[in-house]
Amino acid sequence: MGAGSGAVIGAIVDKKNRGLGAVIGAAVGGGAGYGIGKHKDNKKAKEGQ
Repeated sequence: MGAGSGAVIGAIVDKKNRGLGAVIGAAVGGGAGYGIGKHKDNKKAKEGQ
């Protein structure tokens, strides 16, 4: 989800090179989504202890 929305936003922001903007946006969005998901999973695991 984060990678898809990041790709769309990256393509919109970088009007000169939409492909590169999409790739960078996808990487940033995917990384952010992973980090947020990992944080939530760790928080749930601690609450269950």
